[in-house]
Amino acid sequence: MASLHTALQDSRDDVHFLFKSSPFGTQSHGHNPHNTFQLNAYGECLLTTCVYRDLHGSRFHYEWAHSTVAHNGVLVNGEGQIKHTPAPHGRIAEVQLTPQWDYVVGDATDAYGGRLARFHRHVVFVKPRAAASATVPFIVVCDDLEAKEPSTFQFMLHGLRAFEIDESKARLSTEQQRAGVDVQYLSTTALRFRQWDGFTPPPSREFSNQWHVKASTVDKQPQLAMLTVIVPYREGQRPEWSAERIETDEAVGVRMVSGRERTTVSIPKPNKSGTIRVERE
Repeated sequence: MASLHTALQDSRDDVHFLFKSSPFGTQSHGHNPHNTFQLNAYGECLLTTCVYRDLHGSRFHYEWAHSTVAHNGVLVNGEGQIKHTPAPHGRIAEVQLTPQWDYVVGDATDAYGGRLARFHRHVVFVKPRAAASATVPFIVVCDDLEAKEPSTFQFMLHGLRAFEIDESKARLSTEQQRAGVDVQYLSTTALRFRQWDGFTPPPSREFSNQWHVKASTVDKQPQLAMLTVIVPYREGQRPEWSAERIETDEAVGVRMVSGRERTTVSIPKPNKSGTIRVERE
């Protein structure tokens, strides 16, 4: 488990990215799948997960709450991870923590019942500069996926309110009272988006509603490096920003521009030498 913060002592000023990839399985209170995350910012829950339970062992509990589709994770050909198991299918493979940025890699290769040869989820958590509070914190997620056979991949996000989706830009957003979040996928392949709300199967008692967005690759392919940029912001302070995908033979990453701030994040490709690099101008 990795719990990354910008201001741990005060949730009103904090951006909190909570990430799980665990050798202790997916059951009981740790039922959430591996390589999944939650995002809270400035006192609001922005990218949520299914924490509801009507009755232990109910259809809703085991078929929805325990499923990968109910969390901010990845599906393969529309199917998620093995549910409700003590098997050590996840692990934190690498961690680097610095005052300016944090880097975490989760390995959930074994969680998909042999369908994947590799699933490393890289998370780069870029913090605001202490001397320049106007700088924007953001998160880069790189999903390094290799399937045993050509497959489609689905990337799930969940919120407590509906998302606005601009499919032409592969960009979406959702807002709460005190904060909001922008998300953009930087994909080398076409994506199709679907949004819905509610729970399947439904719980036996009422819970606050959730909205779900599935970003799906259209074509099957044996491997994929999906980049996702996540930008939380305070209510009324939505930043202007842009991000572009950068790629070399050795690394893949993002060039992020927000105001006068320019940040380049580079993540080494599989089996390539090199380390994570975060450079600010």
